[in-house]
Amino acid sequence: MFPIVILIFGMLLVLFCSSPRFENVSNSIPEYGAIAFGVPAFLSCMGIGILYRKYIGKFVRNPLLFGKLLSLGTKPLTGAIFGLLIAFFIFGLPSPNGSGLGYDIDVSLRAAIFMSIGGLGGLITAFLQTTVKDIGVLKGYKKALIRGTVGDAISIIFFILAYFSIENI
Repeated sequence: MFPIVILIFGMLLVLFCSSPRFENVSNSIPEYGAIAFGVPAFLSCMGIGILYRKYIGKFVRNPLLFGKLLSLGTKPLTGAIFGLLIAFFIFGLPSPNGSGLGYDIDVSLRAAIFMSIGGLGGLITAFLQTTVKDIGVLKGYKKALIRGTVGDAISIIFFILAYFSIENI
């Protein structure tokens, strides 16, 4: 279910890149925007796959627990959502003049690298959530949510670094 949402965001990004607004722009900037979203999205989907592979048998045996798996599966998506935001910033959606890309290639590359590293947070989140032994009990579920916060914090820190590299603050 969640990888389909990532695919839809990616398709919207492709449509946005194919607009006439990008005719006079270097090809590198849209590519860096695609990297800023694509790498974290790929890593987030891998994290979701890790979670589902580990826990799907337990939740199929007890369908009442399936909502817990869905809520655990959304945590690795943090990096992908922030990557989408950085991609839109790289594309110059909120550019000062509103007419085009307001950033150069070096700034876009730096933001894409920061966000790609931040995408590792999705894998870390999923890995730490799978280290919990008994996820079906409320105490184990809370422990999995708290452990997954470490990966989310990594994604958020690198999103902030990518944002500050774009805004030159």
